[in-house]
Amino acid sequence: MRDERYDQAQELLQQVLTADPRSPGALAALAECLYRSGKHQEALEPMRAACELAPTYAWAWQSLIEWSREVDNGCSARSAAEKLIQDRPHDARGPLRLAECLSDIEQIPDGLLAIDAALKLDPRNIDAHLLRAFYLGRLHRWDEALEACSPPVFGDEIPVALRMRQAYVLYRKGLLEQAIEQMQVALREDPDQGQAWSQLADWADEVGNEAVYLEASENLLRIDPHQPASHGYLADALLRKSQATSADGRSAEDRAQWREQAKEHLLTAINLSPDYSYGTLRLVELCLEDQSADDAQHALDIGGQHLPDGYLPSLQVRIAAAKKSQAADGQLEAVEKLAEWCLAGNCDERPLVQATDALEDVIARACIVRLRQEIPLHPENENLGAALGRLAARVQDDADLVKM
Repeated sequence: MRDERYDQAQELLQQVLTADPRSPGALAALAECLYRSGKHQEALEPMRAACELAPTYAWAWQSLIEWSREVDNGCSARSAAEKLIQDRPHDARGPLRLAECLSDIEQIPDGLLAIDAALKLDPRNIDAHLLRAFYLGRLHRWDEALEACSPPVFGDEIPVALRMRQAYVLYRKGLLEQAIEQMQVALREDPDQGQAWSQLADWADEVGNEAVYLEASENLLRIDPHQPASHGYLADALLRKSQATSADGRSAEDRAQWREQAKEHLLTAINLSPDYSYGTLRLVELCLEDQSADDAQHALDIGGQHLPDGYLPSLQVRIAAAKKSQAADGQLEAVEKLAEWCLAGNCDERPLVQATDALEDVIARACIVRLRQEIPLHPENENLGAALGRLAARVQDDADLVKM
């Protein structure tokens, strides 16, 4: 299916199901194949069958709920949950699956009743308690949601998942500092929860707590060193550390070392995943700030083709300007690259502004001369005028611009 050869995949899966028609995995795979190929309605039946055969198959249930909401207003998912309740009346998973289907705001009161039914069958069902707290939070019944995170059935041994949900409820209630403290407590008990560390990093970023942000970033990398975003988080934390006023007592060597470590993490990130645009953009910017044009070019060679529109030519202009390299005709390469970019007609405003504002005055004046040569030849090209106006304003060349 990765190659999108859905017909062949469907044929193979049908052969598997002929040999084992009650295989939840094969049924779910067939449903995914049908859904990806655009046969959304047809995909519901095999996914529903997989869910009925395997009540614990979380991915299948979540897919069925999502697809059913899109295709038939949730009817197929609710029907599967109701059949599970009928076939297994003493199984808490039936009413819990039904509750998961009832997630629209107007359905949540019924969803809470289904959760209560599940908890009567299994009072220690953590998923049911988590969903109850989440639904109460969606109704802005914050105190009840917080209470739902500490069910009496667990006594003083509240599961970590519920402690983390309590932190989320506190955040949603607007008590961000308390949410951070609660999440830290939960993570000390179970430090291998990557999603929780990511949430903590975002909260710490929101309140400007750089120490917690660094701690969360380090743990994200510890848990998943092959995830580019983990390196991105830590790179950002190290850069903040190198710039923080609290680090004023540290030597310039320490600050420089943290900055170099940040660049190394960004380089690792884009080597892991060249389409990690944040890593490429941040690394190129840092290299240009450090007057390392060759390193900036190396980073751009790795991830440049995956950048948002306009950023590749913008950075090419800036790197050429930093190198002060010359084109074949003797003109500065940055000048030619800017002109070519404008003539190509794909100059988004922000990357164009970044490129023109970064040019030294000498190069900016050379660009003005070059762009003026092109405007009479391409009077309809708005990019030429936009770049020229920006450059002229920078070097106080407005009077000459008006004469054109």
